[in-house]
Amino acid sequence: MRDRESISHGTFGVANIVQSVVVQEKEEDSMGQLAREMQVEVSFQRENITNMENKDREGVCAPFNFSWVVRDELAAMACPRMPSNIRFLEKESVKFLVTLSPEKRPPVHTFPDLKWTEIPIQEFCSPSVSQIKAFIDVCQECKTKKEAVGVHCRMGRGRTGVMAACFLVHFYGQSPETAVTNVRLMRPGSVETYEQEKAVVKYYDYLQSI
Repeated sequence: MRDRESISHGTFGVANIVQSVVVQEKEEDSMGQLAREMQVEVSFQRENITNMENKDREGVCAPFNFSWVVRDELAAMACPRMPSNIRFLEKESVKFLVTLSPEKRPPVHTFPDLKWTEIPIQEFCSPSVSQIKAFIDVCQECKTKKEAVGVHCRMGRGRTGVMAACFLVHFYGQSPETAVTNVRLMRPGSVETYEQEKAVVKYYDYLQSI
């Protein structure tokens, strides 16, 4: 009886070992398949990135959220992230680009014909009157030369909206409320905070005082 029990237990133990080996092999096969699929996915993504980069080298594509505030005078947009965005600006005859976002800068270094300057303003913050004046000075210079200006922050809404509204206040005599309303109609989501609205009012007050 003991011999039969020993044989039975022994057979059961061997079966368990065989089953464990089979399960382990299946798990290894599954893991191997998953690794192969992941490698294929990575290769596919790399190929897509390479294709996009190759296409961008010669392509022309509008920056996200691009629109004219005043045609041939001031264009507003999100940060132009790719060379194709800069080529689009050149095609639209934008001669001067103003960056407001220190956290996001455009690839302007390979485009020597495009003039560029930075007026750094932290995201969701308001420009000072002196920063607005610096922007208006650029616009004034370009208007004299009949050149268009482009302005951007990260998404082309808050900081960009303030500068666009101040442009309308300065050059078109609009009130702060009218200028902000017009920019929001043209570019929904512009001038995102109350403090940014106040920045337009402060610039208007400055103009009234000089």
